[in-house]
Amino acid sequence: MENIPKTYDQKFSKEDIEREKEFKIQQIERNIINSGVPERQRLCEPDLKNALGEKLDLMKSEIHTGMLYALIGKRGTGKTQCAVQLIKYACNKKISAKYAVTMDFFMDIKETYKTHADSTEARVLKDYLKPQFLILDEIHERGESEWENRLLTHMIDKRYGALKDTILISNQTHDVFCMSIGNSILSRLNETGGIIVCNWESFRG
Repeated sequence: MENIPKTYDQKFSKEDIEREKEFKIQQIERNIINSGVPERQRLCEPDLKNALGEKLDLMKSEIHTGMLYALIGKRGTGKTQCAVQLIKYACNKKISAKYAVTMDFFMDIKETYKTHADSTEARVLKDYLKPQFLILDEIHERGESEWENRLLTHMIDKRYGALKDTILISNQTHDVFCMSIGNSILSRLNETGGIIVCNWESFRG
């Protein structure tokens, strides 16, 4: 009698299959937590049948293409929540992801300048260049010094060249954001994504 290969369901019991599914779910959740997303937004499952949901779907379709988008506008419009939903989506697709507040990036770099520092500037940059998908929140909070601007541009350019996806989040208006972000990053935005102005009503009331 000819040997017929067993199907996946025949090789493993129903309990084995359920355990594997549960393991995968837990692994995805660990990846989401390890990405650094804020706990409040991680635990939230918002109603996205609105303008925010439309922008979210647009960016989901472009993940893993080297996209660069900026979510800008007044506070409370769901920009960070949108970013967290994108990270959840990426992790479900087994795409490496990282969330960071922009000031933390600069503080991590400054830590390397201390005597007997545990890390180096190159190693910190590598940590931000490695993930396929990076969220940089509160980009308006930086000091906009020449050092910060050059470092941010360098990191964005490196990610652009490596076809890595990046989302910038700012509470600035369109004009102020364009002036503060610099021509190099603005050019990358125009080429590989765009600026999404979140001008709908605040969800915070």
